[in-house]
Amino acid sequence: GTLYGGVSTSGWSYKYPGRLGDSPIIGAGMYVDSRYGGAACTHTGEMTIRAVTARSVVLYMKKGATVKEACLEAISDLSDLKGGYQGPVIIHALNRNGEPYVATTGGDEGDLYYYWSKESGSVEEKSPEIVRIPPAGDVNS
Repeated sequence: GTLYGGVSTSGWSYKYPGRLGDSPIIGAGMYVDSRYGGAACTHTGEMTIRAVTARSVVLYMKKGATVKEACLEAISDLSDLKGGYQGPVIIHALNRNGEPYVATTGGDEGDLYYYWSKESGSVEEKSPEIVRIPPAGDVNS
């Protein structure tokens, strides 16, 4: 009944001088509250830092959203960001019952994640749902 979370950076090879990723920032790259669920983000940390995406997902679940609704609402928050470095974000989330939902805002069709459940007793390979963010300034998309 207790959720735990952990994240890792992409390592030194993907870090530009002076760049700070979202992984070490609780609430941006990862956040878990066993009462509601947890979330972790990958890819463009500059965006998840600004929107505090992982914490937002958990707060939306606290307010009664399903894990999918919470992720979609957090993606809507990301789409409101204007300026700054913009790029794809993948949100990995679980509700307090362990139901997963993974969405990408612009990843490749080949992006995969792996999920293991106690019920199935095996690892499942899945594709995240692709939820495109309209380009900055495009209010009609």
